[in-house]
Amino acid sequence: MKLVYYCPGSVGGISDYAYAQSAALAQAGVEVILLTVATGAPQSKGFSCISCLEDESQPVSSSSRILRRAGQCGRIRRNIFRLCTYVRSHQIQHVILASYSEYFAPMWSYQLRGLARSGVHLSAILHDPLRNYVVGPRWWHNWSVRSGYSFLSDVFVHEEVDRAEISVPDHIRLSVVPHGPFDFCPPVESREEIRLRLGIPAGAWLLLSFGQIRDGKNLDRVIRAMRDFDELWLLVAGKEVGGVQHPLSYYQSIAEECGVANRCRWISDYIPSEQVGSLFAASDLVLLTYSSSFRSASGVLNAAVQFGKPCLVSAGRGALRTQVQKYHLGIWVEPDDDKAIRAGLHQFLQVGAPDPLHVEYAGENSWQRNAEMVRDRLFSYHDP
Repeated sequence: MKLVYYCPGSVGGISDYAYAQSAALAQAGVEVILLTVATGAPQSKGFSCISCLEDESQPVSSSSRILRRAGQCGRIRRNIFRLCTYVRSHQIQHVILASYSEYFAPMWSYQLRGLARSGVHLSAILHDPLRNYVVGPRWWHNWSVRSGYSFLSDVFVHEEVDRAEISVPDHIRLSVVPHGPFDFCPPVESREEIRLRLGIPAGAWLLLSFGQIRDGKNLDRVIRAMRDFDELWLLVAGKEVGGVQHPLSYYQSIAEECGVANRCRWISDYIPSEQVGSLFAASDLVLLTYSSSFRSASGVLNAAVQFGKPCLVSAGRGALRTQVQKYHLGIWVEPDDDKAIRAGLHQFLQVGAPDPLHVEYAGENSWQRNAEMVRDRLFSYHDP
């Protein structure tokens, strides 16, 4: 049992997932060769790591939108070429893509279709089943989605999905696997120390928005809701996405307009794993107030579970909603609703969060279970 795991990114939930799953697959008896970028190569965890890819998680530097798009497309094409070259030269039969992607797929998918025709089995982790972020004309988006699926035999998701709704072709096998927990270091600072350093009162109720700063998290709605709760403070920690997403300054201006800027703290950068625990230790409630278009699982939820923090959660129908409601991991509110967010915050302050079922959640959502299911699916072709 041998496979190449293709991960052309260095930061973010997808790369963290790829490293954790590669380690779990190795423990499950699979020989894993991780193709990744130089800055993203993790220390040895039972699998081989080859740093030969360009980092697709970093923006292309250019003042021209056209040049940025051309740079992104060129980088993807070069990475796919490196993948195909490695697979052919080493006679690899199985490849897992760290995530399904349709971006510029008509410009590079033909390379992977060539691999598939030669007998290579290609699969992908579908983190975001609903591909509703449209780049360019609708016809181009639809063509891109079809091209992104055209070479795949297996797709792994974290929740039962309607194949027709997410446009997965009939020739692809869909398998549901759990999203394992990310293993972060214990806090290096105490709750009191980090609050003192950030200028947050010891008795304040601190909301934490962790991870990439992007529009779909409804951070603007939370900031506006803070006007009704003088005891609430907000810590935003994560890197700006850029592109069409609002920058951090947009949310800072809303905080100024609402008169809550003095109760907001901003860390606009990628957070190293050894610092994550301290941020969660300082917080009281983790914000996962996604819009209705969010239909996937959340790595931040796993971090909140690890550090014993409840969440305020909204999202579309999918893995995140199921997990939160099934295991009582926080307060669920309807997505994209200002009144619902205020009601959720009021409930937390007055009643608290539900008693979580952490033991049950951990037992059913482990990397070991994830890896065994992926291994059995990929290396058992007699299954229907």
